[in-house]
Amino acid sequence: LPPPQKVTSARGLGPRAGRMKPEALKARMTRRVPNAFLDIIAINDSAKRELTPDQIAKLQASGDAFKVRADSLVDKVANILGDTTVKSPDPMTVFSKLQPSMTEGRKLAVQAINDAKAILTPAQWAKVPESIKTPGLRRGDGEGGRGERGGPGNG
Repeated sequence: LPPPQKVTSARGLGPRAGRMKPEALKARMTRRVPNAFLDIIAINDSAKRELTPDQIAKLQASGDAFKVRADSLVDKVANILGDTTVKSPDPMTVFSKLQPSMTEGRKLAVQAINDAKAILTPAQWAKVPESIKTPGLRRGDGEGGRGERGGPGNG
């Protein structure tokens, strides 16, 4: 986990940090919400997973539904973090407001992994990279590393 100063500063809670607007927070968090379904489709050819048209359709539909739910969570979190009605938010108060969304996000990510696994054959699933199978691994944003807690709403 990053040091507490980094967390509070990134969330606009540190003494020198300017608070980010909800739109900026949404854009930042959306990049960090892994959508296993669409990620699997994106690497289908390079990983030689040989998905069937039916599997691709199921993954796409599930990915679209996941995106709607994830976007809703991102909106909630961004609105909490970007709340300008509180001049100097207490980090513990903010965290207590975030906790339900973070828990829901983790459950959503784990369910997405299980649902994606159910769509694929065991041989296809074996070819899925760990970065997709494990929501706690951050991918493609140049931050974080193995062993970090992650998933929607975290980061």
